[in-house]
Amino acid sequence: MAFGLVAFGVDAWSVASSNAHDRAWTETGAAQVLTVNPAPGRDLESIVDRLDPSGRDATVVSESIDFSNGPPVRLLAVQPDRFAHVAFWRSDFGQPALATLTARLTQQVAPAVSLSGDGLEVTLDASRLSTQGPPILVADFAQIGGGLTSTTLGKVRAGRQTLRGPLPCPTQGCRLIGLHLERPTATFLPMSGRLIVTAMGTHDQGGWHATDANLALPNDWRATGGGAKKPAPTSGGLQLDMSAAPTDQPTWQVNDEPASLPALMTTSLGGQDHAVGLDGSTLAVHPVATGAALPGGFGRVIIVDGTYALRAAANAPTIATQTVWLTPVVAGTFPAKLQKAGVTTLTTQSAAQQTALYSRQGPALAILLFLAGARLGALLAAGGAVLNLHLTGRRRTYELTAMSALGVRRRTLLASLFAEQAVLLVFGIGVGVVAGVLGAVLALPSVPEFADQPSAPPMLYGLHTVPVLFVVAVAVVVLAVVVATSSVNQLRLSRFDQLREAPA
Repeated sequence: MAFGLVAFGVDAWSVASSNAHDRAWTETGAAQVLTVNPAPGRDLESIVDRLDPSGRDATVVSESIDFSNGPPVRLLAVQPDRFAHVAFWRSDFGQPALATLTARLTQQVAPAVSLSGDGLEVTLDASRLSTQGPPILVADFAQIGGGLTSTTLGKVRAGRQTLRGPLPCPTQGCRLIGLHLERPTATFLPMSGRLIVTAMGTHDQGGWHATDANLALPNDWRATGGGAKKPAPTSGGLQLDMSAAPTDQPTWQVNDEPASLPALMTTSLGGQDHAVGLDGSTLAVHPVATGAALPGGFGRVIIVDGTYALRAAANAPTIATQTVWLTPVVAGTFPAKLQKAGVTTLTTQSAAQQTALYSRQGPALAILLFLAGARLGALLAAGGAVLNLHLTGRRRTYELTAMSALGVRRRTLLASLFAEQAVLLVFGIGVGVVAGVLGAVLALPSVPEFADQPSAPPMLYGLHTVPVLFVVAVAVVVLAVVVATSSVNQLRLSRFDQLREAPA
């Protein structure tokens, strides 16, 4: 009975400790998560890359949470390579390994078109454009840290022409999102035909300079609506075809982000096709892998490439929380390095502290109390066995003396003592351990381990053989030593009694 209780208690405590660890690390996401605020104008990813050149101990994660539809959904915009090294992962979260899964978040897209200066010019050929009035060409930009903006370049007339407009990116620069056509005020006219954009340029204090806008590469631009058709690079430039209804607004964009972002999702989301982006707008996503749980959430998590998510938010992550995830190797030193680099740490989450918190909850303490009681019961049982050997030792010496006087060899007597005690111990320990382990396997899934019901990760209740066998092995060794010592002492006493009572 004592060994059954010990086996049950040790396995229950080991399972509860493992589940508390996995829950804490899954919810936190990594060994330590810092919510930070970099100094204005400082790029957090560049700072982390410089402080951790190996890319294996720190990563930047931008988070946004959607509370609109039932339980919250957490969007994590990550650095795929670094995230795979830093984030907590368990094999049952998904197959294959996390590094393979995060590699699926990155697709081949066009390079971003960076602009700087105070002016933008677009050279185009509109000789095949059919419309009842000249449309207006507008360029769309994402200001670094400033969000979406646009500039009017002018009316598009038949023939070759160069249109110019102000560029609102004199300091930090802009990223070109695309071009679209608008109609003059209060007009609703259909548009059809073709534009060919032959060149782009920017203006600064040194004059006008040509800009590489991916005009000659296939699939580097895409049509996004309003009657616009798929762009095609030609020898003369980028060909933009359209067939727009009177209220349509033909729009083409640089293909520097997927139209729908590849995502890792928890199974509970059912492969949904949208999320709340870093700017609060709807972000189109599609699952490339799903799993029972993902790091950094409470059961409903979407993980996407941070570069794409930032571009989709027009470089203005207005509702995003910036965090830095750390491994145990640098958790003690990295916050100070960030502080020195001008990054303020607002809050700190520690997986170890969260594990300790779960270990102090009522259910965990009850399991610990049960284990302590089981150990005390085993100690009392072992003490009873030792006491019994001591009390029956004197009587056994007479039996051993008689058998020794009849010629039974000492080796045989000692072997019989060991065999007798071993049968009792092996039976008691074996039956007790098997009963305790069987009870643990059957009962533990129904035993509460937390004050609430966790949504992630899935709780594991498999047999933890190592701690059970270790405790049993230690107990067996201790009892074996006691039995062996007692048996040898009894045999010595029997020899003494035989000599003392022999005739002179």
